[in-house]
Amino acid sequence: MRAMSAARRDAALAIGAGAVATALAYPPYGVSALGLVMLAPLAWLLDAATPRRAFACAWLYSAAFGLWLCRWLVHALAVEYGVATAPAWAFSALVIGALALVPAAAGAAYAALRPAVLAPLAFAALWTLGEWVRGALLGVP
Repeated sequence: MRAMSAARRDAALAIGAGAVATALAYPPYGVSALGLVMLAPLAWLLDAATPRRAFACAWLYSAAFGLWLCRWLVHALAVEYGVATAPAWAFSALVIGALALVPAAAGAAYAALRPAVLAPLAFAALWTLGEWVRGALLGVP
């Protein structure tokens, strides 16, 4: 078995830390202080990433968090509509994976612009724009 490179390990840790912090910031845990730092690991990761890698990292972060946040969807499909668990998970993964494309595009845009000055502000603006597109144009909160 081949060992994981340091860059991949750092990326996995940053994505995992960000996704866990984001999940804990939302109910039922509601550790709202994490809302202030939940995107910091991802922003750190995107600072040195190519646009393609930034897209992949932001998509993975968004999909991981989305699957955790929307696990109720699997329960609703299985219990309320009688869908088997495997197809319910597959459907949820497809929907969440598709919705994760929007923040992934914001991450890629940030990496492509690579602002030297005001990088945190640029990251926040692009990420917020992605959230607005997802909510206002796609109708998904």
